[in-house]
Amino acid sequence: PTHSSQEEAVFDVEEHTGTENPTEENNDSHIPPAEMEYLKSKIHEAFDTGLDYAVEVNDDGKERKRKKPGQLTEKQQIELLNRARMFVHKMDECYAKDLEAFSKGEIADNRLRMMKEIERDLRSPDFARCCLACKIMPVLAKWIRPGAQGNLPFNRVRTGIYHILYDLPIKNQNIKEGHMGELLVMLWRHPKEIGRAHV
Repeated sequence: PTHSSQEEAVFDVEEHTGTENPTEENNDSHIPPAEMEYLKSKIHEAFDTGLDYAVEVNDDGKERKRKKPGQLTEKQQIELLNRARMFVHKMDECYAKDLEAFSKGEIADNRLRMMKEIERDLRSPDFARCCLACKIMPVLAKWIRPGAQGNLPFNRVRTGIYHILYDLPIKNQNIKEGHMGELLVMLWRHPKEIGRAHV
């Protein structure tokens, strides 16, 4: 979405330290059927289940999949995917709250205050893959996209997201989501980003 000129001025204010919001524990036993189907459809994308199981033959000659050591059960995978879905939604809400703050001429630091939580939670490879399956890339693109006048979001947000992108187990199709590849090229060339995005 196109950012207003009010938004640009807010990005130039002094950065705030922010406080870490701990990730809420979620009750995954009450997932609506439609959402459960969505989460199940994401299991293969997040966990590449075609490679995560060994096939063994029972005494009756029938093949069955055997979970490899350390592999999450389907229930655990769904719970983690559900947590990732809500996490990505929370990130998108932070972006929306910042846009609302811009429109009111207020300091828009919701993304800034969530950065520590994002950096902490995405250290988990399983959770990071779940977030990718739940389309975190378009939201990350929103977080770092320059405003209409070319002004950049907080340096703390940008550099944090760059490091996250470097560490995420990104596949080729992920780069196309949210036009992230094009956005990173644009930021690479941005005069105010020289020396930061090039790391």
